[in-house]
Amino acid sequence: MTRTAYLIQRLLKDELTPEESRELEAWRLADPANQEFLERFESPLVDQNLARMNSIDWHTGYDKFVQKHPEYRTPLPTNINRSFHWFRWAAAAAILLSLSLLTWLTLQRRSDQPVAVQGSQQQRYAQDVQPGGNKAILTIGNNQPILLDTLQSALRSGSTLLSNQDGLLQYQSNHSDKDISINTVTTPNGGTYRVILPDGTRVWLNAASSISFPSAFNGKERLVTTEGELYFEVAKDPARPFIVQSKHTRTEVLGTDLNVSDYDNDPQTRTTLLAGSVAVNNAGNRVLLQPGTEAIISRSGKIDTKPADIESTIAWKNGYFIFNGVPLQMIMRQLERWYDVKVIQEAAIPENFVAAINRDEPLSKVLKLLELTGEVKFSIDKKTIRVFK
Repeated sequence: MTRTAYLIQRLLKDELTPEESRELEAWRLADPANQEFLERFESPLVDQNLARMNSIDWHTGYDKFVQKHPEYRTPLPTNINRSFHWFRWAAAAAILLSLSLLTWLTLQRRSDQPVAVQGSQQQRYAQDVQPGGNKAILTIGNNQPILLDTLQSALRSGSTLLSNQDGLLQYQSNHSDKDISINTVTTPNGGTYRVILPDGTRVWLNAASSISFPSAFNGKERLVTTEGELYFEVAKDPARPFIVQSKHTRTEVLGTDLNVSDYDNDPQTRTTLLAGSVAVNNAGNRVLLQPGTEAIISRSGKIDTKPADIESTIAWKNGYFIFNGVPLQMIMRQLERWYDVKVIQEAAIPENFVAAINRDEPLSKVLKLLELTGEVKFSIDKKTIRVFK
C-alpha cells in the first residue's frame, strides 16, 4: 500500500495525526489532480454514504461496479459478513485501486521517457492457466493410491463404506479394532477436496494438503495428522477430544470450527478459531484461543495471538481469494498452490495488496486485477509466473 493511500484511509477514519494532516496537505497542493482526487473523499456526502453502508445490499453495489468493469464479473460469496468493518474494507480497497491508477497516470503524463513494458498484456498472458478443482488421492493402509476425482462410485474397505461424489469423500464405519486402517487423503497443487470423517467431522482440504486418520475413532482421543491448510467443523464428543497434529503444532479441540495452515514454505503456522475453544501447543508452549482469534507460531516455536481476519482466512474454503493488505510474496505462494505454477520474482515489490476474486477464474484474471494497482506486472510462460515492475 502506498503512503498516500494509507493517509487517505486514516482521513476517512478521522485518525490523522497533525503531522499526517500536514503531509497529506502537502500532497494535495503538489498537483491540481491531487486536489481534485482528494475532494471526492472530503465531500459531506462521503460520510453520509459510509454511515449508511451497513444497511446497503453489497451485491447491488457490486452489480453497479461490474457494469463499468465487466471483466471482473464473478459471483460474490453469499455469506459475506455484512458489517461496517467489511464496507470500510471495501471502501479502502476502492481507494487504494483508484489512487494507484491516478498515480500511474500522473507518472505517465510527467515522464519524458516511455515506460519499459515486457510485451503487451495480451502477449504476457497468452499462455493462461486454468484454476484448480476437485482433485485428491486416497491411500488406505499400504494399498495402492486411488485417484478420487476419477472414482465415481462407492468403495468398500473391510467393513468401512466410502462414498465419493462431487469432491466429497464420506466415511461410514462400524467395526472392531482389528479392522482399523490408516487412511490418507492428499490434494496436489491445483486440488481441493472435502472429507466427512468416521465421527462426522467435516474437513476441507486446500491445495497441496493432506490428512491422515483411522477408519474408526475407537480410542480416548480422535487424532488426525495434517499437512498444508485445512478447515474443520469438528463433531462434538466431550469424552474424546479431537487432536490436530501438524508438523509444527498440536491443537486440542473439544468441538469447534477452526482453520489450520501449516505449509513448509510459509514462515509461520496459523491456527484460527471461529467457534468453540482450542488449545494450541508447540515446543512446550501452550495457549488457549477464543473465537475470532488466531495463534501464529514462528519456526522458532514462539506463539503469538491476535484478532483474526476471518473472512480472508477462510476465503479459500468458500471459493475466493481475499487479500486484505497482504504482501505480494504471500499472494504468490497461494497462486502457486492453486494454479500449480512456479513464480519467479524479477523485482522487489514492497507494497501490500487489497483484492478479492473468485478462485474459479483463470490465473490471468487474478494477475490483471493486481496489475490495476500500477505497482506490479506479470507474465505467464509455460506455467511460470514472472513478476516485474
